[in-house]
Amino acid sequence: MLTTVSGWVAAHPEISLLIFAGAWLASLSLALMALVRLGGLARGQKTLISGLHSGDLERLLRECLTENKALFQRLDEGQRADAALSDGLAGTFQRSAVVRFDAVAGVAGKQSFSVALLDARGDGIVLSTLQTRQDVRIFVKEIAAGNSLGPLTDEERLAVAQARAKD
Repeated sequence: MLTTVSGWVAAHPEISLLIFAGAWLASLSLALMALVRLGGLARGQKTLISGLHSGDLERLLRECLTENKALFQRLDEGQRADAALSDGLAGTFQRSAVVRFDAVAGVAGKQSFSVALLDARGDGIVLSTLQTRQDVRIFVKEIAAGNSLGPLTDEERLAVAQARAKD
């Protein structure tokens, strides 16, 4: 095979010279591109470590790793505190609804009302007031998991339903 290539080169010296010149130019172009990239990397490295003395980069990396570890610990603590806060809030009144109505004929203005106060589990109370011309009566009924432990009026059921629907 070597003799056939050298024979072809001997038979076609001009074409061979052009092929070798093209290969040499391609190699030179690749070498120049590599040098340009290497110069860019050197400038980037110089910018990165400007002002640092020998060993400072290693110290800087160690400090960054230490700070990163501390940040992750604080993040974990924050997530645990958030979970504890969410658990604590589950038992607080988070949903409420008010239904106003006229309890007695002749007393207008919807002065009577029922208020449902429920936590995330649907536990809570319904507070109802009945306004008449002579007095005001207040009733409180316990709600467990969205259901009353005793009978509810239509307005109280509506207040509980509206409170449960809020998310």
